[in-house]
Amino acid sequence: MASIWLRAISPRGRKIYLVVATALFLLSMSLLVIRSLGGKLHLKHFEYNDGLYRAHQYSESSYLQYSRKEWEEKVNKDSQRGLTWLVQEWSIYQRSVKDRLTVNSSTLWLDIAGNHDNFNEVQQAHFKAHAMQVDFSATQTAKATVIRGSDGQNITLLPLDASLKPGIRAYNFLGYLPEEEFKELQGAAQEARTRGDIVVFYGHYPTSTIISSKDVRKLLAMGAAYLCGHLHTGFGFVDTMWTKHTSGLLEVELADWFFNHRYRILAIDNGRVTWIDVEHPSWPVVIVSSVGRYPKGQAFVRYIVRLLVFTNEEISAVSVRVDNNLGHWITCKHRHGPLYTATVDVQTDEWEPQVTEEEFIRKLQVLVGNSSGSKSLLRVGKEGAGFVRPQPSYFGSFILSINLHDMFLMIYLTGIGMSCLLVLMGKYQVRLEPLIPKRVGAASISLGQNYTVFVLMMVFLLYPLIGPWYVGNLAKDKLGVVFMWGIFVDSSMLPGELTYPDAFFLWLTLQMPIFFIIFVKKMISFDSTRYRCGRWLTVSMLATVVFQLPSILAWLVLDSILLNGPLRLALTIIAILLWKKV
Repeated sequence: MASIWLRAISPRGRKIYLVVATALFLLSMSLLVIRSLGGKLHLKHFEYNDGLYRAHQYSESSYLQYSRKEWEEKVNKDSQRGLTWLVQEWSIYQRSVKDRLTVNSSTLWLDIAGNHDNFNEVQQAHFKAHAMQVDFSATQTAKATVIRGSDGQNITLLPLDASLKPGIRAYNFLGYLPEEEFKELQGAAQEARTRGDIVVFYGHYPTSTIISSKDVRKLLAMGAAYLCGHLHTGFGFVDTMWTKHTSGLLEVELADWFFNHRYRILAIDNGRVTWIDVEHPSWPVVIVSSVGRYPKGQAFVRYIVRLLVFTNEEISAVSVRVDNNLGHWITCKHRHGPLYTATVDVQTDEWEPQVTEEEFIRKLQVLVGNSSGSKSLLRVGKEGAGFVRPQPSYFGSFILSINLHDMFLMIYLTGIGMSCLLVLMGKYQVRLEPLIPKRVGAASISLGQNYTVFVLMMVFLLYPLIGPWYVGNLAKDKLGVVFMWGIFVDSSMLPGELTYPDAFFLWLTLQMPIFFIIFVKKMISFDSTRYRCGRWLTVSMLATVVFQLPSILAWLVLDSILLNGPLRLALTIIAILLWKKV
């Protein structure tokens, strides 16, 4: 290892590095030529991991042991609706819903498409074919579902389908709501509000990841809440993601079921939205939907509590009390379904009259008795059983409050702009020594005066803003072109904002490191110790180049996952030329 390390950091090691890097890219170019001539990469050992699908025994057919080509042929043969995702996932889902949850005509089951349901689909064919909801209309996206309220006030559920149409897998991290669908949702919400209904929006994408020419948050503020997913727990870094926007919109993100096994119970009682996220299996589940506080003479304060109680057994009785030292157990009255009510009178000499409903709930205890004779005691505590909203994460609130695509664009343009400005200052010999170090200015002038280096550097920095990233099949063999400012596929155009995350990571992982390395190499070339300092620069350059290979090879082998492979390949070649010329 020592001899290899010494060779890597020596001047001779640089030549070896250039030879190896050139060979790797010649290999990549060969694969590119083979692919462009119609050659197919047969992946005989490309198999799906059985461990990821432990419930595959519930599927009638197994698609796990086929190569990519055989798998695609079998799926296309078995499905006449353009199915492109795993059939067994939908089979397991339908069996779970129909057979295990015994969903009947009295249960509303609503599906909404997400980014994982729309991989390389033109018109959401497989989602429409397998979704559980009935009468899914292709033309009416704002299909309202009305829930009749027991108090005479209805709740209207409106789906916000921001999944891409067509659904390009490489760019579906962000959602897109066209103007016509925005107007449909707006009209449906206004109609529901005119009837006096409470409006609740639900969708897959949070507002921070939805691209629209209109203000989506202003639209959703017409409802009591917006329920979404997609970001879930932010890869485990944010456990509680919800926020109250300045427009009044209450946006609540739900953790995913696959990793966290969480589901949400939400209640709307007299206009107040309460919810609780439950990690399955946890029994019993109690959510406090409302608390009313009324004075009763001069000696008592009366609290009227409405509870929703769920358990995996038949409930025999529900009782409540406040703290261990205040009063006795009070039996709740069963109204209907999971709804129970309790009236709690507390003496003012034992209870502060000014105590709020939230503080009262934190001291509440609930005793749930089952038909089997078992009893479960639940101390509400700080969690508040849904009535007291959990403390939101500052980072989670920030992520939900910003527009991610605008943030990515701002960072990208700032980095590219500063880099181009530095190179142009050297080209036209603009000296700003009080603002920038003298050595940086000297390196800038040296790079700018070298015509070849100047042209290569400007192409390296500006081409992603101007030229096409990819030309070829995008969705269902539909020919398309990807620019940073727009995606054209078949007869459709998708907004350029979808490419901003890729542009940001392109700058972060390739353009910024290479620009920094080239500048530092030029600066240390003025110093006699360039070889001693340059060894670390060589390692950095090698690491940056090697880091691009997975993206390039992933595009060559699995072209639907990463479409910026051609762009990274071209920019990496330019980076190597810059390294050699400087």
